[in-house]
Amino acid sequence: MSCPVLSWSHPTVITDIAAFNETIAGAPHDIFSPTFIHVNQGDTVIIHFINTEETQERHTLTLGAYNIDVDLAHGEKQDIKFVASQAGIFQFYCRYHLPTMVGQLVVLPAGM
Repeated sequence: MSCPVLSWSHPTVITDIAAFNETIAGAPHDIFSPTFIHVNQGDTVIIHFINTEETQERHTLTLGAYNIDVDLAHGEKQDIKFVASQAGIFQFYCRYHLPTMVGQLVVLPAGM
């Protein structure tokens, strides 16, 4: 299994993925790696979004709170740059692989 790769210049926390049965879930086990992005409000965030899929499968990085919706074919990559202007916890996801392919952007309030 391949998954898109996210990377940036801030410290991260990576969570372990529990055992997953595609047959029971009725969905493939596609994931973001890592699943959490932690930044401070006002930071410029650069996500290196890479679709490492070995098949003709597409993936998106969709982050509605920041009006981001990048769609990549296998083997494609794109840098996504934005300023984390809103504090809070925001879900990002792949439109093609819900509910398994999700993550969270955690933006800590300025001054914390």
